[in-house]
Amino acid sequence: MLSVLTLNVWFAKLLMHDRTQALIRLIQVEKPHVVCLQEVVPYVADSLIAAFPTWGHSGFEGFAVNHGYGVLIMTRPDLAASFTSYELESRMGRKLVVAKLPDLAVGSVHLESLNNHKWRVRQLQRCAQVLAGFSDALLVGDFNFDSTRNFKPPHVPLENDDLNTSLPDFDDVWPKLRPKELGLTYDSQTNPYIRKTETMRYDRVMARLKLWVANSIQLIGSVGEGDSDAQRIFLSDHFGVLAHFARPLSPHAMPWHPQVSRHT
Repeated sequence: MLSVLTLNVWFAKLLMHDRTQALIRLIQVEKPHVVCLQEVVPYVADSLIAAFPTWGHSGFEGFAVNHGYGVLIMTRPDLAASFTSYELESRMGRKLVVAKLPDLAVGSVHLESLNNHKWRVRQLQRCAQVLAGFSDALLVGDFNFDSTRNFKPPHVPLENDDLNTSLPDFDDVWPKLRPKELGLTYDSQTNPYIRKTETMRYDRVMARLKLWVANSIQLIGSVGEGDSDAQRIFLSDHFGVLAHFARPLSPHAMPWHPQVSRHT
């Protein structure tokens, strides 16, 4: 079994220390094998690396000069992972970071923000090109577009449909396993850090698997930590996504099975 957590940790200074400590506690409890984080500022990276000194990590390879934050991958020490960063065509310093495991590549990305559809398409195509060399691969992170609507009207054609051409061999794990649930990772109705009304599934786990099979997927950090609403600490303005994968003897004989709801 292997578990992968992805989260945009939010570069805002608001409660950054408290949110980082909450993330450290969550990692200690959930014990994901691979942690993929976006919008990581140096303070958060240093805090996480210090909290898990034996873990492998990509360091500051995924950080862009003059942008102040980047992508960080951390892996449990038993995985013996290696890390490589890849430049993406970007006006925001975005990069792809890949953790290479013996039989799986895990890429983490923060695609171009806002009304930059064409830039995101080129970035996804570059990610697909990099990951094409691996038999089993995941691409996770903040994709910055929703699965049901575009950045602004019109909503047809839907940007999400570009995944069929940019990542043609990949499955979007959330709708495969939880087809009746929206899986919103950016939800102003439940996350107090979002001031503007917005409900989106920005954060994805995409999978192209032969040896591995996706078993489960869930939202992380959607409840917050604390005894009262006034004291509740959320990890970020995003919720995280935690997915579990297994290596069965005959993976191709196992179809996708929708799972029962569970949120933390």
